[in-house]
Amino acid sequence: MTTTYTPSEMAWINMPTEQKDIFNNIAYKDGNPDLDGYDWFNHLVPEPLQDNPQEVEVFMNGGEVTQEVWVYDQGVNSGHYETVTHELPDRDVSRIESGHNGGEYTPDNTVMEDSSINRSRQADNMSAEDLESAQDAAALDAELIDGGTTFAESGDIATEAMEASPEVASELLGATGEFLADVAAPAIGAYMAGTYVASKCKTTKDKVGYGSLTAGAGALLCLTPPGQTVLAITCGVKLGLRIAKWVKPMLEPKTT
Repeated sequence: MTTTYTPSEMAWINMPTEQKDIFNNIAYKDGNPDLDGYDWFNHLVPEPLQDNPQEVEVFMNGGEVTQEVWVYDQGVNSGHYETVTHELPDRDVSRIESGHNGGEYTPDNTVMEDSSINRSRQADNMSAEDLESAQDAAALDAELIDGGTTFAESGDIATEAMEASPEVASELLGATGEFLADVAAPAIGAYMAGTYVASKCKTTKDKVGYGSLTAGAGALLCLTPPGQTVLAITCGVKLGLRIAKWVKPMLEPKTT
């Protein structure tokens, strides 16, 4: 009889022992005899990263992710590669309902979250906004680690160009490249940053004030000299999300 394993199970079987111990320790803390280290590994680590121990390590404990990005050169119907480095945070297994308030280490009460954010919350429960932010950040970082790129739907042309060869990228971006670099990316970056922060504010005054402030920051950063190349085409949307993530905790008053 042949035993068949899922990709996730094979990843666990082939994982170094010292890395398995991270998840076995979580299972021990959880105290549920029906859940073992594999169950926690499968719950906490995004599926695209599970088969690569180095990617699992960076997702859990932070590190740098470097990507070679094809960047369209304005006016010459060509482009070049540039290296983009992303600094990713160390993560904690955060409880949605805090331990202080009776929350347990169970899959339905835990999420991977930037450790500095988790620890600053102390004994408070996660809000719905906190949970959404943690999930969004984990998904974005998983895509970065896996070597992918994140775009809004309006960035489909740029996405196709990134995945194609340099020659095909030039053709795809030819007529629209300068528009994307000069107008679309800064606008998308501003829109994403502004609307995200505005959606987290409680009053109309804060929505207008803080949303406009963050949108302006997103647009300005997308228009800097680096923004004319790497940021404008490849990182406009991603940068907007990052700006929103950085600014939102500073603007939103802590509730108890």
